[in-house]
Amino acid sequence: MPPQPPVLLTLKFSLNGTWASQPWANIFHAKYSGGPPSPADLSTLATAFATAYHTRFMIQMQGNVTLDHTKVTDLSTLTSPSVDQSTGFAGGGGLGFTVTNNVALGIAWHSPLRYRGGHGKTFLPGMLRSNLIDSLSWDPTFVAAIQAAATGFRRKLAKLHRSPQNWTSS
Repeated sequence: MPPQPPVLLTLKFSLNGTWASQPWANIFHAKYSGGPPSPADLSTLATAFATAYHTRFMIQMQGNVTLDHTKVTDLSTLTSPSVDQSTGFAGGGGLGFTVTNNVALGIAWHSPLRYRGGHGKTFLPGMLRSNLIDSLSWDPTFVAAIQAAATGFRRKLAKLHRSPQNWTSS
């Protein structure tokens, strides 16, 4: 299989962890401007990205959810740098039973950009069953907390920058 074509001025963030000993991953993409980021820049961004994810979302997850490593790749060329570093975060330690492993809380990221594949989505693992009001519906208070977390996460990412590169979430 041939390699995927380059995507200019784009970073790929892959957050990887486990929940109840099963792997999970969330993948995000962000555009940047300026010169290419160095491995040190990618490492700094990986730490900041994982910290923002932990601060905003993992506090809502059960304690057995882990974020083990974060990989950041510059997709601009086939030989652009990539870093994969340990992050070592755990969920917020919520007490109680979690939803089953085939259930996740979905976030749809709205963007003014159109691209093949629809729009960005994130599925958060390890949510507490007590946040459900029935078998299909999350509690409105919990939904509001997640919406606030998603807004804060996106704002935090938009403020991250490395001189001379600037990047924004997309």
